[in-house]
Amino acid sequence: MEKVYIVQYNWSTFDDKKIELFVFDSFEKAYQKYQSLIADKLNSDNSWIGQIDWEDEQVYKRYEFFNNKGNYKNKCPYFYITDLYNPEMYTYIDLFSKKIL
Repeated sequence: MEKVYIVQYNWSTFDDKKIELFVFDSFEKAYQKYQSLIADKLNSDNSWIGQIDWEDEQVYKRYEFFNNKGNYKNKCPYFYITDLYNPEMYTYIDLFSKKIL
């Protein structure tokens, strides 16, 4: 049985929202895209996420953040952030596999 690897990019802002799917034939290619999306979001020129001051202790009262992006061996990495003051502002990035029957 073969697998495909899917990177799901689900995001929302005040004026737009979208779910994008990227399908790959290997985990390595999918993981590279996954890391690229996160790097893009952490860039302050590209995203509201990049403008967050992570050194400020108050940041964890405003944002809910979960990730396990650093674990390459984990076959289902994820990166989730939500603005708790504005719940319509979020970015969720997942990588998962599906068997092809």
